[in-house]
Amino acid sequence: MWGYDRLTPMGGLWEDRDEHQILIREVVEVRMVPKYTPFDRWHIECWLPPESYGTPEDWKKLTHETVKGQLIEQLGP
Repeated sequence: MWGYDRLTPMGGLWEDRDEHQILIREVVEVRMVPKYTPFDRWHIECWLPPESYGTPEDWKKLTHETVKGQLIEQLGP
């Protein structure tokens, strides 16, 4: 998979800046971002069955965090 081509949901506190790098706002949300770094090369993926990540309850415990009082999914559903 080419690094820029695989996007994944990632939640957290994001800073939006203008062209002069001046902070415009901070927002807590889930954004689609490149999954792999560095972005400009190939990456090998390996499929894993959903069971390898545990139960849905386990997934929620491991991947949810509170940011500025908001519960956010760090890695999507």
